[in-house]
Amino acid sequence: MISLNYSRSNHSVIRDPKNKWYVSYEEFMGNVYVPHCLGFAYTVPRQAILGILDVAHLERFFWVNNADFSQ
Repeated sequence: MISLNYSRSNHSVIRDPKNKWYVSYEEFMGNVYVPHCLGFAYTVPRQAILGILDVAHLERFFWVNNADFSQ
């Protein structure tokens, strides 16, 4: 199995209450988050990855990747 995701480190906590991602000191005391994964992650058998790589060149690129993966 292979796990694919995007990780982030040294990400500052947003303290502006007007910001969508605002976090209060009561919720989180630190000023920087620990390294963490962002959003989604996939766990895929190696054979599936190899199959996708075999045919990926046959598909046209579509920039809305969430919609593309959901087909």
